[in-house]
Formats: sequence, structure tokens, C-alpha cells
Amino acid sequence: MWLVKWIKRFILAVQFMTKIPISVQLDVDERDFAQSMLFYPIVGLIVGALMAGVYYIFSLIASGLLPPVAAVLSGVAVTGAFHLDGLADVCDALLSNKDRTGMLAVMKDSRIGTGGAVAIASILILKIAVLTEMSGNIAYDALLLAPVLGRTGIVTAAAISRYARAEGGLGQHFIDKTGWLQMLWTAIIALAIAALAIGYAALVLLAAEFLTTVLFAKYMKFKIGGMTGDTLGATCEITEVVVLLIFSVYM
Repeated sequence: MWLVKWIKRFILAVQFMTKIPISVQLDVDERDFAQSMLFYPIVGLIVGALMAGVYYIFSLIASGLLPPVAAVLSGVAVTGAFHLDGLADVCDALLSNKDRTGMLAVMKDSRIGTGGAVAIASILILKIAVLTEMSGNIAYDALLLAPVLGRTGIVTAAAISRYARAEGGLGQHFIDKTGWLQMLWTAIIALAIAALAIGYAALVLLAAEFLTTVLFAKYMKFKIGGMTGDTLGATCEITEVVVLLIFSVYM
């Protein structure tokens, strides 16, 4: 029975975090949503493997910008721009010059403002530019592991934060029910995946993920009193860029 429960949570993680078509109706509750976060690094591995595969296919037919662009856009497609939407909402809020309540209201607005549009364009351009500077082998590892560490960052941020909205919301299911145990296990999973790919250098990536996430979570606590679903998405995108930059400079 426990195996069925954890398979269900894995499927839930894939369904929630990606657009991969899994036509299975699941009977889930808030605890299932929180526990499904244990599989986020594995979901990241699936996304990263797809992106690396797309990079390889396009590198066979072209060089220069095309493989990085195709890889990055495939990541956007498979996730439905889920985390980019969160990043856009956060940037719209932070650039709104409103107080805490006003910024939280801006985040709930489904429309994307100038700040959000610039944030999306900037982070996509930055990812493509960094990947363009890498050699093929390094680019494959970077594409594979950046989504793993990005989604590990989501769990870290949820574990060390409180939910910012008094009225509740979808992100509350993850933030209020995620603790140090989930953070530890996802860190171990992410470290194991990264170590298999790049050896001891995996420790550098995990440390960078943790530091990036903690700093961003503290900043959002100062600005809006905690984290929301949008800020968790922004955490993923920011962490991915940090990982790519480390690959470009350090690896």
C-alpha cells in the first residue's frame, strides 16, 4: 500500500510540475501535495534530460545559438512556463512600488506587466547566452542538472519559510507542510544525481543552491513577509541561472 501511495505522489509531482501527458485521475489531499515535493529533483532530472536531448539533436544539424535556444525553449514547453510565470509575477510586484499588501495583490493579477515581461526575456536570454559559451560536454551536464537544483531550491525555500498570504492559497499546501526532513531528502537526492554526473563538484552546486535559496527567501520575507507559490517558481528560475553560471565559470 505504501508503494502505491508513493507512486501516486510521484505522478502528482510530474503532473503538477510539467505538461507531460499522464492521464491518471488521482485522489490526493494536502499532505500528498507536500510529500510529492520529495520527487521534485527527479522531475527536474526528467526536464533536464529532455533539454539535453534536444540540445544534442539540434547540435547535429547546427552550431552556434540554435542548440541552446532549442534546449531552453524545450524546457519552457515541457513545464508550460510554470516557473517563469511565477518569476514574472514576483518582478511585477517588486517593481510596483507598493506596500506589502499591494505587492501580494499584484502577484495575484494574472496579467503580466512590463517588469514581468522584462524578467522573462532577461532570464531566457541569460540562459541561452551562458549555454552558448559552454563546450558540448559541459552544456549537457549543465542542462541536465540545472533543473534538478532549481526544483531542489523550491523545497528548500518552502522548508525554511512561512506562507505570506493571510487568506491562504495554493502555495500554502507546500510551504506550511514542508519541513527540514523533506529538504534533507531532496538535497540528498539532488546531490546523488549531480555526483553521478560530475563527481565531487556536485557539492559546489548544492551549496550554491542552498545559499541562493536562503538569500532569496530572506529577501522575500523582508518584502512581503514570506513566500508564495509565485516566489517558489521564481526561486527555481533564479537557482537554475546560478547553476548555469557556475558551470560556465567553474566547471
